[in-house]
Amino acid sequence: MGWSSKQPSLSIQPSPGFDHFIHGLHGATNPCLIKGVIHLTVSHELRSPRVLVRFSGKTKTGWLGNVDTRSNTVAAMAVWWTGPLNRISSDSHSEKRKLIDEKQIVFRDDDAYYGDALPTYDQARALTDQAPVIQNGTLQPGTYNLPFMFRVPGILPPSFQWKDGHISYYLQATVEYKEGFFGKLTRKKQTARVPLILE
Repeated sequence: MGWSSKQPSLSIQPSPGFDHFIHGLHGATNPCLIKGVIHLTVSHELRSPRVLVRFSGKTKTGWLGNVDTRSNTVAAMAVWWTGPLNRISSDSHSEKRKLIDEKQIVFRDDDAYYGDALPTYDQARALTDQAPVIQNGTLQPGTYNLPFMFRVPGILPPSFQWKDGHISYYLQATVEYKEGFFGKLTRKKQTARVPLILE
């Protein structure tokens, strides 16, 4: 039996009844949570499916002149170029760093092996509008709403945007599955991504 190449579609939405992902005040409320739903539409069977969600944050800093950012990121941020008076030399530099990168499985075929051990949001199946239907290792056609939740560490800095640097966060959902003919299967994936604003 062959498998169709028709790709599934997915999007990331706030939890039902809300127009935002962040619940609580970042840095002031314990816990501050990110809650949402992955909306997955499958028109053809998906073999060995897995759905993940990722909460990521990064910072990018730009500056002119010399500074040792390996030992002092604050110093690097302090010398962002804001005008001619701050110019130390004609050398320009930039640096990127991850602030957070957490992944979570919100649904998977229990028989599928992907070679890692990511945490699973245990309530996902119970809270779906339509429980995902797996038959013989395949996800059956349908529309599925898969909830997820992350705790936001209070030490994360707020979102920030400037001409020479930024602090940004985002959510990314991925559906992975296998596709092929006559026993020759390859891994495929589709992704969706939305920005997050931490205040």
